[in-house]
Amino acid sequence: MECRLDNLAFSWKEPLFRSLNAVLTGGDLIWLRGENGSGKSTLLMLLAGMIPHFQRGTAYGGDIILQGRSLKTNPPKTFFPLIGYVDSRHAGLYLLNESLEEELLLAASILNQSRQEIDLFLDETGEIFPDMRGFTRCRFSSFTPSERCLALLLLYAFQGAELILLDEVFKTADPECMMVWEGFIRWLVRERKAALVYTCHGLELEGGAVWRLQGGDLVI
Repeated sequence: MECRLDNLAFSWKEPLFRSLNAVLTGGDLIWLRGENGSGKSTLLMLLAGMIPHFQRGTAYGGDIILQGRSLKTNPPKTFFPLIGYVDSRHAGLYLLNESLEEELLLAASILNQSRQEIDLFLDETGEIFPDMRGFTRCRFSSFTPSERCLALLLLYAFQGAELILLDEVFKTADPECMMVWEGFIRWLVRERKAALVYTCHGLELEGGAVWRLQGGDLVI
């Protein structure tokens, strides 16, 4: 997997980015840092293809190239299931059923996979999350915001996402849930070779690198 920022520039009302250049490859773990208003969430939305296809600024220059194709000119559905985007504010909007088990069955149907492949996935991730099968059967209505984000990430992992974007998903996690988050992220990056970019105030995951948005530039 390769994702390239190619002279990326973007403005809402005022210029936000001038010319961002960077490359993400499979196995990268990136902490995206910056002051409030520096554009962290906007950059994740650009990487997810949410901008310009669902929201638009006043100017979008350069491009983001994912697996040789433009995120600017190709709609997000054409990249399914390559991208997994988890926004802590709206994770529930992406969960269409009442439980993760139902979401996995729907995804398996779309991807022409069997129930056996779901069970293999649950067995593998159960080594990280011992109560995985219980978690899949619980109703989303009983979940905390952090658990909804985790459920969405698990769904993306089952679908085979290779570029994973996490926007402030750790802020409501209790210590036990945070241990699951960290173990699962390590598994995605090291075993699945996904590229993962996350924003979080004050928490750096072990073994990653830092990208900092500063004054409209990206410092790597």
